[in-house]
Amino acid sequence: MVVDGKTYQKDEVVLTIKTDASGLASTAADALPYGSYRVDEVTPPTGYLGEGTLSAEFTISKNGEMVDLTGEDNSISNQIIRGGVKVQKRDIETGEAAAQGGATLEGAEFTKCQSGDRGRGNLRKRGNRPDACNG
Repeated sequence: MVVDGKTYQKDEVVLTIKTDASGLASTAADALPYGSYRVDEVTPPTGYLGEGTLSAEFTISKNGEMVDLTGEDNSISNQIIRGGVKVQKRDIETGEAAAQGGATLEGAEFTKCQSGDRGRGNLRKRGNRPDACNG
């Protein structure tokens, strides 16, 4: 098989494409000759696991044909990376995880505020402000 003037054997990578900001990637309409192919995701996008539907097979059988692998039932899909957080409330004067005198550490409430495009966030103690994420 010849792609871009180079001859490839069966199971060799013939082309590499990368997704844009909307998750789309494509070849030119005349990039692949007649035949059967498999597209494999080799690097997941930032923030996603490298598991899920990572391959799709397709066949070019008509001149100028663009096989559409963008539908919900035939696209490449990954699970977003997820995690949790554990917070320890401490007394500011002693640095200990124990209250002084008749005080208690129970009942402190925290909100998770999104900050940045990679999911990093700040946990802020809810104070007297109606929206603890603003400032």
